[in-house]
Amino acid sequence: MTLPICDDCSKRTILCPNCQRLYDAGQITPLDIEVSRLIAKSVDCPVDVKGAVKTQDQVIIIASQDHVGKVIGESGRSIRAMSEALGMKTKVVGASDFEKIARAMIAPARVRSINKVVGPKGNSIRIRIEKSDISRMRMSPEDLSTVISAACDEPVSMSFD
Repeated sequence: MTLPICDDCSKRTILCPNCQRLYDAGQITPLDIEVSRLIAKSVDCPVDVKGAVKTQDQVIIIASQDHVGKVIGESGRSIRAMSEALGMKTKVVGASDFEKIARAMIAPARVRSINKVVGPKGNSIRIRIEKSDISRMRMSPEDLSTVISAACDEPVSMSFD
């Protein structure tokens, strides 16, 4: 099982020195820890989970594309248990190809382009969306930017043309 924290920490209430170091460095969040522990408790087969992101009204779990169904569980049993424990609607997104994730998260709004911007301060992703489709988006642009940024490990900016 590949989780943001190690297998031992997913079964205990305290973090090992290695996971504590990651937590102190900001590489894992309290939400990552909580979701990892819930997954270890409710999912009985090995899964690959990259992390979790909290938006205004839901928690989005970023998992490997092959393991989305395993995280959701049979008849949605695991995801329902996690939603109840977290007290928020929970969604699982498969992280395979960045562009597919971005388009799936933004749909039904139309994406004009997705560009990788290389600059002196580092790389970033710029997503251009049809201005007339702002009302069709299922999440706020800020939440989308946060989720997509977590999935690709690079800053994301959105523009509406």
